[in-house]
Amino acid sequence: EHGIIDFGSSWTPVRSIISEIVCQMGGSSLVRRLIVLIDGQSGSGKSSLAAHLALMTGAPFLKMVSPNDLVGYNETYKVNYMWKVFDDALKSPYSVVVLDDLELLMDYSPVGQRYSTAMLQALRIFLRKQPPVGHRLLVIGTTSQYEVMESMQLTSAIDNCIQIPLISDKDAVGAVVRN
Repeated sequence: EHGIIDFGSSWTPVRSIISEIVCQMGGSSLVRRLIVLIDGQSGSGKSSLAAHLALMTGAPFLKMVSPNDLVGYNETYKVNYMWKVFDDALKSPYSVVVLDDLELLMDYSPVGQRYSTAMLQALRIFLRKQPPVGHRLLVIGTTSQYEVMESMQLTSAIDNCIQIPLISDKDAVGAVVRN
């Protein structure tokens, strides 16, 4: 019922970027692939915003991949799972894939800067792959560790980054509480 809550002036740029993305993907066959990264602190609503944006596009194929989908599976299974998601997405004329919590999808650990090399390589390939002519693909990733995405050179594939602002004043808190 409440959806995404517009909590004031710090939300205005986010609303504007979301509208622009929906227009780019919905109205133009010139945009075949768009990669968007939603960055913000844990609990800021990144996953909710990604799902909301995906639904706003009206794409017939939507797939959300979260770390919960891959818990307990080995690296080979995870890469194959992602391969199937992107393969299925590229079959549809218009698809949206949400990659929720990218650092966890890659098994990132800040201790010793460890992560799944196979998953990182696969993601780099998937994010750079162009859909077939006449098809469109929107990939939305979420992260709370933008610097990690930069260090893994994933940000070079990103077309647009949305920074989720924190609620920082009493008017914004009031707007959220009223909704």
